[in-house]
Amino acid sequence: MSKSLKLVLWLAAIFSVIIVAIGIGFSLTMSGHTNGMLDKEKWLQITIEGNIQEAPGNEGIFDDPSNFPPLATELTRLIYDASNDPNILGLFLEVHPNNLGWAQLQELRRAIHTFQNTGKPCTAWGESFSNKEYYLASVCNELHLAPSGVTLVNGLSMTQSYYAELFEKLDIKANFAHVGDFKSAVEPYERTGPSEAASQATNYLLDSLYQQLSAGMISEQRNLDEAGVKSLLENPPITPQDAQSRNMINSLSYRDEVLTNKDGIERISTLAYLRKRRPTWASTGSDIAILYASGAIMNGASGQSSMGSEIIGDRTVVQQLKDIEE
Repeated sequence: MSKSLKLVLWLAAIFSVIIVAIGIGFSLTMSGHTNGMLDKEKWLQITIEGNIQEAPGNEGIFDDPSNFPPLATELTRLIYDASNDPNILGLFLEVHPNNLGWAQLQELRRAIHTFQNTGKPCTAWGESFSNKEYYLASVCNELHLAPSGVTLVNGLSMTQSYYAELFEKLDIKANFAHVGDFKSAVEPYERTGPSEAASQATNYLLDSLYQQLSAGMISEQRNLDEAGVKSLLENPPITPQDAQSRNMINSLSYRDEVLTNKDGIERISTLAYLRKRRPTWASTGSDIAILYASGAIMNGASGQSSMGSEIIGDRTVVQQLKDIEE
């Protein structure tokens, strides 16, 4: 037998052993904790912070699935699961600036509502609160702010830049085909201000979000009614002490102070609880496929543009839909 053939056989054997080891490890990971329930009473600790993905990323085949960071949809499902776990006694929600949109925040709020309706408490804490952070945190029974924190809950606004005058100075003429009054995406390149239709659409959107924000801020626990919410949004507090005196928060407390007040009960982190729950979400028969599409819709294949932004390619999506159907 030649040396080259021996080398090939050895490499093939080593590769086979690695594949088998990965398979065994993955099976053990997915088979553990089959019911996903805790064996000891704990509080679930969830931190909402930074860039939380909605779709799975491009993880490698050697990455441990149990260590994948939680998706936005997984956080929502995790809270629903915790509602039915008898050993989850409460929820500690730590909220920081994040990339979640209003729809995702609404899903999380509904999940926390369900959690609290089972009689389990939710305590939220943050170093500061803007509109979105406060909208999410205010659903909890208790809401605490760092003593040096700020509350930038001051209503909603939208701005848009217009380039018609700039183009005129540069002798550039914009030429677009119009398909309707409310299709206003090209207006910034042709006008010096919004059309009546564009203003109407923007106001409808802001009014809807404002109603959701103000309704979510109403709290019986903090004696904050509709009139109080309106006053806060029209004349927002400047200092953290002012925020407390006007019932926006329950207390000015540091993070460790809030955690210490939970009667010494242990906490379980989001990822640790996910490791127990993910195996229970495995397919058991009929499934509903979820096709993630993020980015600008373009002709051709999905991928990234030269500027690094995501592209939804029509041919890629059509092929994926066909694959799902089959």
